[in-house]
Amino acid sequence: MKSRINTGQHFTTLVIALFCLAALAHAVPEWQIEQQALNGTVFVETKNISQTNIGHASGFFVAPYRIVVPYHVIVGANSAEGRNAADGHEFKIAGVTAVDSARNLAILQVSIHGNPLSLGNSDDVGPGQDIYVSSYSSGRKSFTKGKVVDRKGYDVCDEIGFSLVAEIKLGSDGTPILNVENKVVGIFLRGILKWEESHEVFDVAIRSNYLKALLDSQWGRAAQHFSLLRAELDLCALLSKANMKYERGQHAAAKEIYDEVIRRNPKSFIAHFNRGKMQQLLRNKPAAKADFEKGMELARATKRFKAGKFFKSLGKILRALL
Repeated sequence: MKSRINTGQHFTTLVIALFCLAALAHAVPEWQIEQQALNGTVFVETKNISQTNIGHASGFFVAPYRIVVPYHVIVGANSAEGRNAADGHEFKIAGVTAVDSARNLAILQVSIHGNPLSLGNSDDVGPGQDIYVSSYSSGRKSFTKGKVVDRKGYDVCDEIGFSLVAEIKLGSDGTPILNVENKVVGIFLRGILKWEESHEVFDVAIRSNYLKALLDSQWGRAAQHFSLLRAELDLCALLSKANMKYERGQHAAAKEIYDEVIRRNPKSFIAHFNRGKMQQLLRNKPAAKADFEKGMELARATKRFKAGKFFKSLGKILRALL
C-alpha cells in the first residue's frame, strides 16, 4: 500500500515538473516582450468639430494599417490623430473599420504599417498569472509587470474581461496586456481610481478573444467617419469615459457621467468610489463622504472583491472628511 502511495506521489510530482518545464519553454524573455510590445503600441487623441481635444487613449496595431482603441474614446469625435511609440512619429487616422460597442472595442484605419502584436487566447488567463502592460501615454513610454486577480472583471465591467493589479499610468485605456508568451490577452481599462500610494488599484481588461472575433467578422470593412457613430455606450464604456474625463482634469464632467452610471446601476461600487473622488476634488465633502461610504457598503457585499489596503486607505480619507 505504501509503495502505491509513493508511486502516485512521484507521478504527480513528475506531471507538475513537466507542466512547469513546458510553461518555461514557451516563456519569452521580459526584455523581448517589452521591446516588441512598445514597438506596436500607439497613443491616440480625438477632436471635436472645432478641433478641440476631447479624448485620449492608448492602442496597438493588430494588423498592417489597423489599430485597436477603446470605443468610448472615439464616440462623439470628429477626427483623431495618433503617435507611434516605435519612433514617436505622428500618423493620420482615416476612420473606423469595425466596432463592438458592447465590448468597448473599435478598429481604426491608419496611414502607417506599424508593428502588429500577436493575439493570445484570453480563455487561458487565470488568477495569479504574470502579465505585462505596455503603455504609450501622452508621449511617455512605460512597461510594467502585474498580476491577474480574477478571471472576471468587477462591477459594471464584470462580463467583458478579467481583473488585474498593476501600476499603470493615466491615459492608458486601450493599452495591450500581454502574457509570458508575448501574446496580447487583454485590452486595458481603468477601474477604481487611485487616490494615494498605499492602496491597491483593481483594473480590468477586455478579453482578447472578443477582439479576435471582431477581426474575423468585420475584416475588410471600408473606413467610416467618426461622426457616423451613434451607438449608446454601455455601462463599462461609460465608466471608462468618466475616468478619461477625470484624467483630463474635467472633474465636473466626470461626475456627471458617474451620475449616469449610478442612475442606470445603483449598485455600482466603482462608480460610487470614483464619484466620491470627484466630489472630494470639487470640495463637496458631505457628498464625497456619502459616496465613499455607499461604495464601501456595496463593495463589501460583493464576495469576490477583497482589498484590505484599499479599505484602510478609504478609512483614512473618511476620517479626514469628518
